[in-house]
Amino acid sequence: MEKHSEAEVTKQVTDYMEARGWRLIRMNRGFFQRPDGSALSFGEPGMPDYLALHYRPAANVWIEMKRPAGAKPRCICLSKKPRQRCTACDQARWQLEERARGGTVWIIDGLERLERYLEAGGYQEAVQRQQEMKFVS
Repeated sequence: MEKHSEAEVTKQVTDYMEARGWRLIRMNRGFFQRPDGSALSFGEPGMPDYLALHYRPAANVWIEMKRPAGAKPRCICLSKKPRQRCTACDQARWQLEERARGGTVWIIDGLERLERYLEAGGYQEAVQRQQEMKFVS
């Protein structure tokens, strides 16, 4: 398998999905300092990189992009000072909570994994979950 950066994986996956009718929305997490000095945070800790929408049939899927060797992030909480949750733990917690709500979350490290999700019915699963939750008329 070729080594790709997360940016290269993201480009391949977004191009592939957009060519097949998906709309990908980049999700961001960060902080902004206002002119008065107060801070404004946006996004949620651990939120995936993209929200992928498909309209016919309707489905939404959260997608966390990873470089091929990075599909399983490593916890570094114990190495941080002061002790705080790391990105890997924030992502794992967010994904667990979203799946418990009935959401679909994919961790994609390249086109092969995306195709496996699609072939294994991941897309149909997202459609079915939304129909069950009455998001689709």
